Amino acid sequence: MKDPFFMLLPISTLQNWTAQDWQNAAQAVESAQASEERRELLVTTIGLVIGTVIWGLPSWIAFGRSHRYRWVILVLTVTGPVTFWVSWVIALAWAVWPSKT
Repeated sequence: MKDPFFMLLPISTLQNWTAQDWQNAAQAVESAQASEERRELLVTTIGLVIGTVIWGLPSWIAFGRSHRYRWVILVLTVTGPVTFWVSWVIALAWAVWPSKT
């Protein structure tokens, strides 16, 4: 978070502040912190949704195309993080590969 606005004011100005001024400044800082937390939560949520869609892509393609080995592709997709995403890349390539049906 950026420095609160009252840290940018000259000392002489701050010395003349009343208790209400300090309370208003504290509320402004709290509001800015809450806004930053909401923004972080929103970005995290969007990232998780996009990541989940990308992660499930090979399985969705395979099931959508009624791929003969769709269940194997699903297992490869699920085990993707365990195998450093090698199985996920294999599953994606396999899911989009033209089938001879």
